[in-house]
Amino acid sequence: MTTAGNHPPTHAHVAALEADTGLRHELVDGELFAMSGGTPEHNLLAANTLIHLGMQLMGSPCRPVGSDQKVHVLTDHDDAGLYPDIAVYCGPRERSGAAPTALTNPTVLVEVLSGSTEAYDRGRKFELYRTLRTLRHYVLMAQDRCLIEVYDRNGDGTWTLRVARDGESLELSTIGATLVVDDLYDGVFEE
Repeated sequence: MTTAGNHPPTHAHVAALEADTGLRHELVDGELFAMSGGTPEHNLLAANTLIHLGMQLMGSPCRPVGSDQKVHVLTDHDDAGLYPDIAVYCGPRERSGAAPTALTNPTVLVEVLSGSTEAYDRGRKFELYRTLRTLRHYVLMAQDRCLIEVYDRNGDGTWTLRVARDGESLELSTIGATLVVDDLYDGVFEE
C-alpha cells in the first residue's frame, strides 16, 4: 500500500485505515500487511495461554494482553507496528509517540506459529522484536503439535533457546510464570 503521492504509509495512516476497516495491519519495512484470523487451534492455544498467564500474574506488576495490542518498534533503521498474539507488560506501559495506541516496552512476546507465518515469526519479526530493550522472553508455540520454544535474552544480549513438549514446562523467570505444555494445549486438538 502507498498513500497519496506514493509516500510509504505512516503510523497515522495505519491507525486511520484500521479505524475505517476494523482490520489490523502490521507496518514493516514501509509495507502494510493485513492480519487475518487464526484457526480454531490457534485461537484456543492463544486463549489458554492468555488465561494461564493472567492467573499466574495476578497481584504482580505484570499484565498479559491479547492480539489487539500493537507493539511499536523504532530504531535507527526500523519503524514497525506489530501485533503479537500475546504480550506481557511489567510496570508502567510506555505508549509510542508515533503510534499512540501502540506500546513500546513488552517483557514477553508470544506468537502462535502457522504455516503462513512461521518463517516471518522466526525471522524478520523476531529480528525486530530483539531490538526492544525491555524484551526478555520470546515464546513460539506450534499449533499442529505440543511444542513450545522460548528464547531468553542473556545479560550480554545474546539469546538462548529452550524447548518443551508433552509433560514438560518452561519457566519465564523474569515474570515468575510457568508455561505448562499440557495445560496450554488442553482441548486444542479435540474435534
